[in-house]
Amino acid sequence: MNQTLTRFQAEGAPKFTESALGIARFFKSIWPSVMTLTETSATVYMHNPIETSSNPEHDTSDDAALCSLALFVGGLVTDAGVPDGVHWMLKGFAIEYLKARRFEVLAQAHSSAVDWSKAGDYNVLITIAHSHDLTDVVATASLKIGVHLP
Repeated sequence: MNQTLTRFQAEGAPKFTESALGIARFFKSIWPSVMTLTETSATVYMHNPIETSSNPEHDTSDDAALCSLALFVGGLVTDAGVPDGVHWMLKGFAIEYLKARRFEVLAQAHSSAVDWSKAGDYNVLITIAHSHDLTDVVATASLKIGVHLP
């Protein structure tokens, strides 16, 4: 088990969130709360996102906040899965907004497609859904990572 996962299990979700945001301060502005973290999955909750317009047709959160949320949860699950001595690098990021209206959301990331024993490029998949109805997906994202072996 690597250092990130060990810290999450030892500190618990609230304390781990606080310490992670102390290291990655950029993400503090979206007020995320790490809910779960394993070697291949992570779930992060984000309170009601910031609205960017008073126009009823654009009653949306700040799309940049959803991008930050996707990067945060994707980075967490990648860090939690990487074995000691192996390194990864972000090579690309894509997000697709599926719904205009967003409320409190849960971001779920999955890194099960990453083979840490082989160098190469892999995708970490992220789904962002309404926190009260996980079938109500508001955005999907993908981190393209490069795995580098020692």
